[in-house]
Amino acid sequence: MAGNPMDALFELPKDIESIGLAKFDQLIAQGEILYEEPTCKSFEGEFRVHFLISPSTAKKPILSKAEQAPAQAKKRSPFVDPDPNFVLGSVGPEHTLIFNKYCTTCPMYLLHTNDYRPQRDGPTDADLKAIGSLFSAFDRQKNMIIFNCGADAGASQGHKHFQMFPRPELGVMFPDAMALSLGLEAGATVSTLKSKYEQLITAMNTACPPKERALDYNLVLVNRWMAVIPRTHAGLDGKAQTNSAGMMGWIWVKNEAEMEFWKSLGVAKHLTYLGVAA
Repeated sequence: MAGNPMDALFELPKDIESIGLAKFDQLIAQGEILYEEPTCKSFEGEFRVHFLISPSTAKKPILSKAEQAPAQAKKRSPFVDPDPNFVLGSVGPEHTLIFNKYCTTCPMYLLHTNDYRPQRDGPTDADLKAIGSLFSAFDRQKNMIIFNCGADAGASQGHKHFQMFPRPELGVMFPDAMALSLGLEAGATVSTLKSKYEQLITAMNTACPPKERALDYNLVLVNRWMAVIPRTHAGLDGKAQTNSAGMMGWIWVKNEAEMEFWKSLGVAKHLTYLGVAA
């Protein structure tokens, strides 16, 4: 019996991970990529979270919700004609893998659609196939992929893109603490990813029925689990914003002052405000 065509991965260079690390270091040395070694600090409130203090992200441009609307986002997109120095390679016919210029981790990649697609559009079969191909070519035990679906989910650009970077140590993100496994260990097919994703989206829409429009959300994928988190706010009046990683308890901030602001809000209370109360 023929397999599912969706599970036939795109072929990538076997040494793409080592090539990427070498080029990443080169771009840092040339001052093209902004990266400083971050500091991680744990905080015990209602539950433990981990703040990753990363000064190199302070200059990262973040488009407003209005600027991420399709008419504006297409004009402002940095992905329609990416800098060749930042391109690592194609991932199938519809996607390109590039380096992130404003890095919280080392390294940090962006997988974007070649043609403009709105960031609020959920992952397509082609997107999931590209993601599965990356997970196969890179060390899936060490890396994670996130998707911030919409401005309220912490997206900084309106052109569809996914991010891949080294995951934190086990236990930092909430699902790790629960020893959660959704059958996504090595060998999981792209069709399995699609099935799990669709199950989670259905569960989200059942628990949080869309009103005027579908909710923005975060998608997090590691080798053992996948999570979808509904979002209603990116931050509070432009402050204390977070993306997929932050909603998992790994909160990226620019400096200690921003971390202290999170604490003053009450971390659990603020995460509830950013998401949806149970």
